Amino acid sequence: MYSFSDIKQVHLEVTERCNAACPQCPRRIEGGVLNPRLTMAELSLNQVRQLLPAVFLQQLKKVYLCGNYGDAAAAAETFGIVNYLRESSADLQIGVHSNGSLRTTTWWAGLAQAMGTKGYVRFAIDGLEDTNAIYRRNTEWSKIMENATAFIAAGGRAEWDFIVFAHNEHQVEAARQLAAEMGFAAFNVKRTARFLKREAVSADAPALVRHRSGAAEAEFAPPVASEHRHPVAGELKSAAERQQSYADFLSARTIQCQVAKSKSLYISARGYVLPCCWLGGMLHNPENAETRQFAAEFGNLETSGNIDGLKNSLETIVMADFFQREISSRWPKGSPGRLEVCARVCGK
Repeated sequence: MYSFSDIKQVHLEVTERCNAACPQCPRRIEGGVLNPRLTMAELSLNQVRQLLPAVFLQQLKKVYLCGNYGDAAAAAETFGIVNYLRESSADLQIGVHSNGSLRTTTWWAGLAQAMGTKGYVRFAIDGLEDTNAIYRRNTEWSKIMENATAFIAAGGRAEWDFIVFAHNEHQVEAARQLAAEMGFAAFNVKRTARFLKREAVSADAPALVRHRSGAAEAEFAPPVASEHRHPVAGELKSAAERQQSYADFLSARTIQCQVAKSKSLYISARGYVLPCCWLGGMLHNPENAETRQFAAEFGNLETSGNIDGLKNSLETIVMADFFQREISSRWPKGSPGRLEVCARVCGK
């Protein structure tokens, strides 16, 4: 895939904890019951020092704290971790991704100062005051605005990530304007592919929202406007019209691995090292067809300890067969055990 010395970017998940209950996040089952595969794992500053020694950080261009399951602001030692990253490399780009509704304005202002000019925070804000919490459940609009304002005022580079749904797509331009007025450096419109339904060969079906008890309490829908829809929605619609199965749709896609190109790797809140967060999700996402296939191919990956960065050096893990041969050998069309998750995420 790549050599250890080629790595330029690390996606670091510092915690499995989060205050929100977003319906399409794998941390909860459709926003309801907590994913039973999670342990609320969290990396300490000392563990991050072990995983990412200063000498390794100096070869990197970027480290960003973002979660499959957790919010970086929920971790106890995020501030110390950012300080460590900056002290280790003055040129490193440091990113933090958060819903913005945790911590105090003082904490956010301090984070901006710790990052310096080569850092950023991406605030995940999916709408305006009346719509953001429809998806970002359990977040507080006024708190988000206060924290973002404090971060920007302290010199931080803030970006606004806006996932478009049917309930908020009429607010994209108003949110873009608000972001500009507040001093956000970028406004990123995100087109989601999480409305995928394998059996229907569709990415257009409404999705359920569940109460913490597990009972269904609402549903929400993907955006309607073509500029807000993920490209795979149209591709799946065409496949369905051809009466093509989802398996056939995936088998026709050519896998072009994003992290092989960017020379990036992912470290989970348990210290597990994998090429990307999508493969990381195969270990602890709620059970589905992709996780079952991955388990069939790599059933002992977690228990073997071979990808545990707290037991092995990063170089040992990256230069071993899992990174160097076992993943990429499952990319060619027609190859045994061709990974569905790779074809879905990196297929063209």
